[in-house]
Amino acid sequence: MFASFVVIALAAQDWSRFRGPEGAGVAEAGVDVQGFEELWDHPVPGTGHSSPVVHGGRLWVTGRSDTENQRLVIAYKALDGTIVWTHESPFLPHAQHKLNSFASSTPAVSDEGVFVAWTNGETLEVVALDHHGKQVWKKNLGPWVAEHGGGASPIVVGESLIVAKDHEGESGFVCALHVDDGREIWRRDRKQGKAAYSTPLVYQGDAGGQLIFTSSAHGMSALDPGSGELLWELSDVFKDRCVGSPIAVNGLVFATAGMGDGGKQAVLVRPGSAQEPGRVTGELRRGLPYVPTAVASRDRLYLWNDAGIVSCVDSKTLETLWQERVEGRFFASPILVGRLLVNVSMDGELVVLRAEDDFSAVQRIALPEGTQASAAFSVDTLFVRTPSRLLAFRALPQESASKN
Repeated sequence: MFASFVVIALAAQDWSRFRGPEGAGVAEAGVDVQGFEELWDHPVPGTGHSSPVVHGGRLWVTGRSDTENQRLVIAYKALDGTIVWTHESPFLPHAQHKLNSFASSTPAVSDEGVFVAWTNGETLEVVALDHHGKQVWKKNLGPWVAEHGGGASPIVVGESLIVAKDHEGESGFVCALHVDDGREIWRRDRKQGKAAYSTPLVYQGDAGGQLIFTSSAHGMSALDPGSGELLWELSDVFKDRCVGSPIAVNGLVFATAGMGDGGKQAVLVRPGSAQEPGRVTGELRRGLPYVPTAVASRDRLYLWNDAGIVSCVDSKTLETLWQERVEGRFFASPILVGRLLVNVSMDGELVVLRAEDDFSAVQRIALPEGTQASAAFSVDTLFVRTPSRLLAFRALPQESASKN
């Protein structure tokens, strides 16, 4: 069993998986946020593209050692960026896309521990650590075949760690592993297709909970979180690679697919059930993201594509309320902090816009280097990870922002 750990922050303030609570990319702020100012900036041992996660006053990122073939999981105090512990794990390097890294998968963290899924040579493995940095279990999930390398992130659902092995080789599957010891709870075989890097959506609808996955081979599919039973599938939705993750908006699921030069497909789907298949209710064709995941607030969809084209779309009518180009290249996904839309660029800027029905730029802050990692938010603090730095920014209330 995992060592005990004292949680010192409210669960609602945690950002414990890729894109935070429910993968929505929507942050709870205790103030009316009008902007950000830097609190601290510390080096990260090694390099990587994984996004930071926050739980119980601690913050984690992963990295690849600069001097040895070691992967690192690094725990920090979220308050001041002090390193609490570093876990080292040897690995075998392998071929991957030049824009990828050996530390691209974002950890998932819960009261039980910290979990990372990453490639080791030609295999996919999962490592579970306790909150003191000690390895509790490790599981080899077999061959991983993908021209771009690894990068898909796991999530925790109850006592299950959900890992998707949607790759370009045979023997693909989605599985649930018990967080305590890694034993397999269920497994659902998957067809061979383009490797998918999207993180599953935990969707709660009238028919109950569903795990919704996107991939070229299965399109959009929903599994029962407890048993892995296939509830419904729209196998012909996507022809291209799924990198951006599905999100929920107004009882629908929005998801995208694309290729190296950008987003190609975007659909809104009404989720189904074991008795009724899901159905496509709408499609978008302009300004689509490929790598970044969209974010939603009420009935508004905000799309931030790889080339810096940002769009506000009415999810009910599919009307584009505004579409503007902001300078920069983006692989990171935007998040919402209050009424602010926040993203970080590969060119080294923190970009802040208003999440309103009219376009308005708020702030641009220079970073020490460009990044592909998405920002995290917890306890009125924005956390940004670049390949070799970790930064924290204080959320400014309206009065403070007016003085800057």
